[in-house]
Amino acid sequence: MRYALQQRLWQRAGRFVIKNEAGEEVMTTHPALLRAEVVFRDRAGADLVTLSLQSFADRRTFEITRGGKHVAMVVGGRDVSTLFGSRFDTGKTTFAFIVDVPGPDDLTAIGDTKEHEYTFVRGGRTVARVSKAWFSWEDSYGVDVDDAEDWVLVLAASVAIDMVISVS
Repeated sequence: MRYALQQRLWQRAGRFVIKNEAGEEVMTTHPALLRAEVVFRDRAGADLVTLSLQSFADRRTFEITRGGKHVAMVVGGRDVSTLFGSRFDTGKTTFAFIVDVPGPDDLTAIGDTKEHEYTFVRGGRTVARVSKAWFSWEDSYGVDVDDAEDWVLVLAASVAIDMVISVS
């Protein structure tokens, strides 16, 4: 199934409207004002998952929870120290993020920081593709997720990766 993550230029980082391939809105994201957290809500306003930035980690790390229960950790890239604090290391054009799920079936997101093109791989098989090239307007992405995958998890991981590489 293909999804579109659309972020308007005047909105804060992490604020997306997510539509399915028929153009129907399936969920929205709501960044918290005082916490490094994004809540994903369906069309009826029910919380689906929460994405929380984990402080005190040497790598950019987000926890994904569903109903208050741990679902996955999105871990990627090394921070580099600068005069003004630390930032995601964008010195390389490629990146790899791990989506660590309970059990042995972790996902790896491998891609290009400049082009915002990457794939999610599980067990050597590509299970989702993310592409900014599918859209002509700024800060919009296409996410093509295999039917057998947890599409909400993949979309949440995609937003986490966007939050890291877009503000660096």
